[in-house]
Amino acid sequence: MKKLFIACTLFFTTALSSANAGMFDLKAKTTTSDFDGKTMVTMQPTGLTCKQWTFICPMLGYAWFKDLPNEMVLRVQVLDMAKKDYYQIKNFRMNIDGEIIQFPFFGDGVTSFDHDGVSMTTSTNSFKAPFDLTKKVNDAKSVKIQIVTNNGIFEDTMKGSDKQTKADKYLQVFLDEVAKNK
Repeated sequence: MKKLFIACTLFFTTALSSANAGMFDLKAKTTTSDFDGKTMVTMQPTGLTCKQWTFICPMLGYAWFKDLPNEMVLRVQVLDMAKKDYYQIKNFRMNIDGEIIQFPFFGDGVTSFDHDGVSMTTSTNSFKAPFDLTKKVNDAKSVKIQIVTNNGIFEDTMKGSDKQTKADKYLQVFLDEVAKNK
């Protein structure tokens, strides 16, 4: 029984660490399509403060396409290690120093769902944003996000809390990789 408890504790500690670490993938990646030769830079969704929920965490990732240099994609994700529910992501907004920006869907607006088979579910959707949003976020003192789902509203802080979030920190990693590809 003691071994089972220790194993479960290690498993959930690892799961929580992966949520805050962006599922272990903390490098922006550049890929070039073999099909059409187009270049894309991506950064997997990483955690925000996740203070309001014990085992449910809003996450944010980024994508940029070389042939659309003035646009980017915000990859919005809800990671659920508690109820293991799926969330239809209907809307995404940012509050940047008091300016509220609502983003249109990138693509068809259909939320994708995934389950690791054991401990967590993810619900992910993509939203279109101007690339200069990154400058606004970098220059801002406060950035908050709001994800509206079929199962409630998730709000969290990206920038301006007492500790830098992974999503804020890895935005710079993403921007460095984009700069190499411009």
